[in-house]
Amino acid sequence: MRPVRPPQDRDSIEFGLKHVNIDICYPAVLIAGDIVKAFESGRYDPANTSVIMTQTGGQCRASNYVPLIEKALASAGLENVPVVAISTGPLRPRPEFAIDKKGKKELVKRLALGVMFTDPLARMYLATVARERVAGASKTLHARYLSKMEQCVEKADYKCLLHILREAVKDFNAIAAVDRPVVPRIWPKYLADFDIQ
Repeated sequence: MRPVRPPQDRDSIEFGLKHVNIDICYPAVLIAGDIVKAFESGRYDPANTSVIMTQTGGQCRASNYVPLIEKALASAGLENVPVVAISTGPLRPRPEFAIDKKGKKELVKRLALGVMFTDPLARMYLATVARERVAGASKTLHARYLSKMEQCVEKADYKCLLHILREAVKDFNAIAAVDRPVVPRIWPKYLADFDIQ
């Protein structure tokens, strides 16, 4: 199990635009492009890999990610890769992706650990990237720790993840920073009336 996709880049956009409708929302283009890019990298074996995507099952266009990803994969010649929707409600079942009760529990545990530990890592990255003295230092560190976390997530090892997160805190704190007390933020208009620091 490799839960972490390669970082988004220009290729993510190109693969997305090539394999899905260009009128679809930009995040959907990026996600579909990332998934096709991952298979094109040769890192993932299409015969032994499934794509798992959370779905709301509601009226939001995010509920269309699974069919969009399937369309992109089919366009790239990867139509046999199962795309599985994870949701609180029943969505389209995939018979080729049968999972027993114990397997579901383990999968949910790994997904939860992945979210719990990648979120603070992203926050550290965002807090340092705006002030880093050496351009790219935060990005390199972020990529290194995402890679380190993969094995711990795969084993569902909480202590391993906690240890790695502690290392990450030390390393992100050690990044040489420019003394910039106020870094401008761009807020959506609907947040303009709130005093958010």
